[in-house]
Amino acid sequence: MLISEYIDSFTMEKSRRAIKELIDLAPKTARVRRGDDEIEVPVEEVKMGEIVVVRPGEKVPVEGVVHFRPGSGKRSTHHGRVFPR
Repeated sequence: MLISEYIDSFTMEKSRRAIKELIDLAPKTARVRRGDDEIEVPVEEVKMGEIVVVRPGEKVPVEGVVHFRPGSGKRSTHHGRVFPR
């Protein structure tokens, strides 16, 4: 085996492991507001247009538009800018 093939194999395996670790970090469930209730469902069952509730310290389980309630927390964690409170 040539050195270049070994390096290529090594970097490909390292990339695969990194991607798997990222996938494993993703939340498996989401808290969805349906009517007056908040229920926890698998992320695969979240429908487009539903409101997903994310509490402080939780990871955002699905992609979408982020809306904040007044006083709902620091926004700097979403775009990197620091706002005084």
